[in-house]
Amino acid sequence: MKKAMETIATNINDLPNEVLQYILSFLSTREVVQTCVLSQRWCNIWKFVPTVHVTNETIQHCQKLLDHVIMQRGDVSIDTCHLEFVKYFRRENRKANKWIFHALSVCKVKELRVYIQFQDFFLTITNQAIISGYLRKLELDSVKLEANSLDFTSCPLLEELQMGYCIIYARKIVSKSLKRLKMETMFFEKEDDDGWPCRLHISVPNIVSLTLLGFDGWTPLFASMPYLAFAIVTFNDECYDTCQYSSFWDCGNEDCEGCYAIGDHLNGSVFLHHLSHTTHMELTNDCRMVCLHVLLFY
Repeated sequence: MKKAMETIATNINDLPNEVLQYILSFLSTREVVQTCVLSQRWCNIWKFVPTVHVTNETIQHCQKLLDHVIMQRGDVSIDTCHLEFVKYFRRENRKANKWIFHALSVCKVKELRVYIQFQDFFLTITNQAIISGYLRKLELDSVKLEANSLDFTSCPLLEELQMGYCIIYARKIVSKSLKRLKMETMFFEKEDDDGWPCRLHISVPNIVSLTLLGFDGWTPLFASMPYLAFAIVTFNDECYDTCQYSSFWDCGNEDCEGCYAIGDHLNGSVFLHHLSHTTHMELTNDCRMVCLHVLLFY
């Protein structure tokens, strides 16, 4: 006869706090905080859960919640912080920036995601340097970024940057530690002193993976990327490096900035030159002819 298997009943309260905090990390932050009513033991467990996860909420509705779990967190660090807001309004910009920069500077967040689910409204990130000795991954969606907020030299552990539907007013993106960069449906809006749109300069010397899927503006000017192994690039109708008059090289019209780059665009894009190290490369074109002027130095 087979020996009957013994069944041991275990109460969830028998689990150590570290295990409970890990289990709670899979819930939304609002659900986590609600566990404080279960018993006296559960009153403070939520304060030590290493995640902050808010989705499909307005800033006004979750203000008190995020003030508690971020601003009043003390020295308890955050591993991942995901903030997804709906019905965002410009007057709430300061509140959102307060949570973001406190999580970066005080809560030692390792992974930060900021997403605005409200058409035609963008969260403007405060024009100040992002300083963090712990940040490893940053995801931004529907935000406006200016010069200082894209200088990641003070984030030595940052390895992954993802941006979608973002407006960039900066001249440069700089990071020595970045390994993976993904930009999708971007708007490169920076102008020179004369009011002309100018190229975004990107310096990420240790990058191994690059994904650029559609953008409004001139093709970015990349510095050397000797370790780049994987690249996917898609051009769309909003790319300024397109011929305005013809579908074939070249139109012969010297007023066409796509074929005859002028001013800041005279040196063209080093785009193809610095993709030469890749082992996997995909270039697709969803628009008219794209003119990629190749420069052999930067």
